[in-house]
Amino acid sequence: MFIKYQVYTIPILICLFNRLFADKDSLFPAKLFSVLHNNQGWEFIADEGGTSLLTKPIEGEYLSAYMVKRKISKDPHEIQDIIMDVKNYKNYFKGSDGLIFKEIMREKNWVDGYSVIPVEIPFVKNREYYFRIFPDGFNFKDTTSLVHWHILKPKNHKVSDAILLEYGAGLWVAEKSKDGSYFLTYRLYMDPGGELPKFAINIINKM
Repeated sequence: MFIKYQVYTIPILICLFNRLFADKDSLFPAKLFSVLHNNQGWEFIADEGGTSLLTKPIEGEYLSAYMVKRKISKDPHEIQDIIMDVKNYKNYFKGSDGLIFKEIMREKNWVDGYSVIPVEIPFVKNREYYFRIFPDGFNFKDTTSLVHWHILKPKNHKVSDAILLEYGAGLWVAEKSKDGSYFLTYRLYMDPGGELPKFAINIINKM
């Protein structure tokens, strides 16, 4: 009886597991997180004031991911607290005119939010997205990520003039160096939804 039960249930569990961790058709883009977290393949673009910008191609996508990297001496968990404080993002993004963040729901292990990215280009619509953010790594092997987040497909979305983004994810990673400081990186990929000039795509991804 137990063997017969396994024959029927194991394929169902495998199917559910595969659907849960499939990329674009699921809530959790596992493959994208793996690519972002992997330190291989990032190419240096520029450095300004000790902050480096790197980029990485994403297989199957026509855009690249971005990484911002900086060496810090403070406790990285202070950064984690700030990133999880979605309702107060407006206090941390004072220099980003028009950028909107709202906290929708807060649970013990995650926070749901909403954001609008202004695109100040004539005849080009703003972008908006819903996201879920977690204060830990994206899987049990990920011990260096402070925070991971991904875009959500909303159940109740009020149609607006902005284009709704449906695919994207980011990681805040802290890797300890030999001198006791940390290399803090923010790794991001977002599909901007529809055709945009290349410089506008870069603006959205760097945000």
